[in-house]
Amino acid sequence: MAYCGQCGTASSGGAFCTQCGAAIKESNPISPKASIPTTVENKSSILGELWTEYKDAEGFKDYIDYNDLGLPLAYAVSTGIIEINPQVQNYIEDSFTLLLDILHKEDEGFEELSEILE
Repeated sequence: MAYCGQCGTASSGGAFCTQCGAAIKESNPISPKASIPTTVENKSSILGELWTEYKDAEGFKDYIDYNDLGLPLAYAVSTGIIEINPQVQNYIEDSFTLLLDILHKEDEGFEELSEILE
């Protein structure tokens, strides 16, 4: 049986996953926890909280400075000030990926900032 390498969904026979659109490969399904990446809504909430709670923290200074668009946009999306669009989502995705990179974390379907900072 073939499974999606991104979300673990069993293949219905196509080359791409019907659930997430990723390429299908022949393998064992991945664990459910590892298979579900953080939603864009949760990424927005996490980054918005990071921006409001840690923007003056010395340990995040370089990260906050570099993500001077992604973090405020994430906050605006999470609070309903703006609606997400493809350009805004790109900023949020990039900011979230960089956060995980600097903290040496893998995306495990986080729901809250505290899970990442543990």
